[in-house]
Amino acid sequence: MVFGTTTPILDERAAVIRKGRNYELLGTKADQYNTIASKVMREVKVPSSDLNTSLTKPVAPLTTDNRIGSDGVHHTPAARDMLCKQVTTFVRQHLARRSK
Repeated sequence: MVFGTTTPILDERAAVIRKGRNYELLGTKADQYNTIASKVMREVKVPSSDLNTSLTKPVAPLTTDNRIGSDGVHHTPAARDMLCKQVTTFVRQHLARRSK
């Protein structure tokens, strides 16, 4: 088993799509979830990949602003490619360790 943190939510953008709905998608809730889940994963020794930091740490030409789509939740194609590479590398590393 491996774990990946929840990616960021841009509150201003997400507020537009959830208008009139009875739930909230908030960046602070995602951060709380990641904090709790990461602690649990460390306790049970499950390897974790920090997908959240990957999207919030600016690396030219991508910034958080152009990694998250207009809905404030889903990723742009460039961000999806970046996350795909990160997850693939992470899983391959842990599969290789497991097979030894």
